[in-house]
Amino acid sequence: MATQNWMRPALAYLFDHSETAELQQAVRNATALSTLRIALTEALSTGDQLNLPAGEKGDNLILALIALRLKFPRAEAEQKLELNLQLRDQA
Repeated sequence: MATQNWMRPALAYLFDHSETAELQQAVRNATALSTLRIALTEALSTGDQLNLPAGEKGDNLILALIALRLKFPRAEAEQKLELNLQLRDQA
């Protein structure tokens, strides 16, 4: 699904540029989540024009990516994201 293309680079960004404590804070605090959203938007806006969904839907998807980042090693998190995206495409 084209609207979900941002999720792969966003997950990579979380692994490459985010500390565990920062992500835990984003889960607990709306201001920290907003700050992370701004950083993701800036990081993903270079080149491909990938846009994060606005509002609660976008926040929920970012939180899902944070959960993958916090819970799993990178390769496993990427596999789980791919499976999720494939299932969404089939729906």
